[in-house]
Amino acid sequence: MLATKDINTTVAEIYKVLKQKEISIQTPATRLLKGFGYVSNMPPTSGFCRLIDGTYIQASGVKDLSGDTIRSNIKINNHKVEFDALGVVAVRLNEKGEVDALSAGGLKLFKSKKLKILLEERIDLALWRNKDGSFEGIIQGYEGEIPQSLLTITNKWTRLQLPSPVEE
Repeated sequence: MLATKDINTTVAEIYKVLKQKEISIQTPATRLLKGFGYVSNMPPTSGFCRLIDGTYIQASGVKDLSGDTIRSNIKINNHKVEFDALGVVAVRLNEKGEVDALSAGGLKLFKSKKLKILLEERIDLALWRNKDGSFEGIIQGYEGEIPQSLLTITNKWTRLQLPSPVEE
């Protein structure tokens, strides 16, 4: 616990502690969003954040609002993670550095300590450990046979169709 006299000192101390622990500071919200009855801080169209439960989220829509290619080699709690996806990736690791949950748009590649996914075609998917500790997942909008690299992880895949486009 740290007591400070003002917000600037508090922020500076938090940054110092994060740097000591080698935790990257998330992408700051640098713009204001207006027009919905209130004003809110808004992040840029590319960046990352970390949720309270440790989930790391990276998103990018700079060149294409439906999602740019994201290729990253990062550390999450000192555990290496690599991925190649479109638009958004979210991953939560447990204390051993093993994947507890993964969600990605257009996933092509994911590597962590014990999990490797390499796909020939990009697939929108979500994968998580259920209450029994085994994986299950969802694949959205993919019509082909479930790739072997995903079946190696689990046979419990649910398929979702893409939503119908909104008529103009």
